[in-house]
Amino acid sequence: RQLETLGGVGLIPVELNTQEPRVGEIPFTSERRRMTTLHTTSAGAIAYSKGAADDVLASCTQLFKSDREIPLTDDCRQRVSDVERQMAGAGLRVLAIARKSNTSLEDAEREMTLLGLVGMMDPPRAEAKAAVHVCAQAGIRPVMITGDHPLTAGAIAREIGILSNERVVTGRDLDAIDDENLRRDVAEIAVYARVSPADKL
Repeated sequence: RQLETLGGVGLIPVELNTQEPRVGEIPFTSERRRMTTLHTTSAGAIAYSKGAADDVLASCTQLFKSDREIPLTDDCRQRVSDVERQMAGAGLRVLAIARKSNTSLEDAEREMTLLGLVGMMDPPRAEAKAAVHVCAQAGIRPVMITGDHPLTAGAIAREIGILSNERVVTGRDLDAIDDENLRRDVAEIAVYARVSPADKL
């Protein structure tokens, strides 16, 4: 919610990049599900991280609240997770944002401060629902395979007609299912969420 106020303050990327130039980066991968950049500032090096909320949250020990950092308690973690689930259930793609001051790239993703959650609406294309309908008429059962949060994926899949009473499974679920059980269950699964490239294969 704190980040909602930034929309109207006129932040200009070119100016920010001049004030805090990027000097290092840990790139996004589908396994890490996050990206971290290191910037030089007048107060020293600072790292910013964005990515899947559960991965970013796991590296945080502090929470930015109002104008100060406070310990990130188990209760705070649960509340952040609850908000993420609400946002994802509304079909939003959710990113967590965190930072760490006075750090190096090697140590950037440990003991970070959680800044907040960002929810982005990425609605399906208008033709997606029609394409799913055409497939169904042709006897083809489409499924969704995505890296999105299972609640986000489920909301979008319902909107375009892929998901009704079928199951949503995650990459973690797939790791726990042997091939024989997957062959048995595959007809009941319509959405594969939080999957890696290996899961897709």
